[in-house]
Amino acid sequence: GFQGLRTDYPQCPVIQPQKKPRGQKLNDLDQWCNALRARIRIVVEHAIGGVKRFGAIAQTYRNRGAEFEDRLTQTIARCYGDGAYDRWKVHRVLAYPGQGDGPIDAVIPPQRNASVRKSKRHYRHIQARNERVETIEQQGRKRWKQHTGYHRRSLAETGIARYKRIIGPKLRARVFLRQQVEARLGCKRLNRMTQLGMPQAYKVEVGG
Repeated sequence: GFQGLRTDYPQCPVIQPQKKPRGQKLNDLDQWCNALRARIRIVVEHAIGGVKRFGAIAQTYRNRGAEFEDRLTQTIARCYGDGAYDRWKVHRVLAYPGQGDGPIDAVIPPQRNASVRKSKRHYRHIQARNERVETIEQQGRKRWKQHTGYHRRSLAETGIARYKRIIGPKLRARVFLRQQVEARLGCKRLNRMTQLGMPQAYKVEVGG
């Protein structure tokens, strides 16, 4: 689909896969070169796809105001996440958040095949994850989730999903203080709907 770029932009280096001749096949060298080019191209396409999904270009960034301060006013004490966040990079960031803050308690269940990691030096994130692995081995995964309040993560995700579906995925106000008011009004409407009534689900067993 991009044939002719070299002619239109001769000053720019263009890397394109070798096109198969009509009625013939590519040799082994051309196939290997095309595979190498595809590895580079797929990384760029995934990055562009991420930018499109989050709307980083289509949506306007409205928080460039004198009263806007991109900084948390309260200290984060605990972080909830599912098993997809069981990565050493995540644990390291939570254990050493920076700016003189203490470690953040990570409520992240280890993977099923997780084991205790040995280390010559004392690291917060390694020790904290090892403690979770040992606790789950002793108490069980279900009891650990109940004791740590892990299911609060599911409630928070459900609430955010309801807000996006009913109220909308983005804010319309331009000023940060008005955005806060808009978000609070949206939450108040959702709470009002919850007070009016919520569906009740019951488990029904069908006899054979």
